[in-house]
Amino acid sequence: MTNPTGLTAPVLYINVSTMYFEEGDPECVSSIAVDLYKYLRATPPHSAQPVYGEFKLADSGGMNASTRAEHGQRIRDNVFEYVEQIAVDIRIANQ
Repeated sequence: MTNPTGLTAPVLYINVSTMYFEEGDPECVSSIAVDLYKYLRATPPHSAQPVYGEFKLADSGGMNASTRAEHGQRIRDNVFEYVEQIAVDIRIANQ
């Protein structure tokens, strides 16, 4: 994940955890987390040695509950919405 300058590219991480319930009306519940992070090297003021670590640049997410038949599409729509929120935040910050 390094570019020619030796800097790492930002990483977009999407995690969807889903539970399916068969009792009563079949329903799915999902937790969605969208994170944008970057690995950076920095030298803290109290140290002469640089530290390499993961720094979160932005995050978004939420939960969704729906019937099994429509759950996949709803999750897809939510993921796109959360990624778009991060993109808009970045665009505003860079103005």
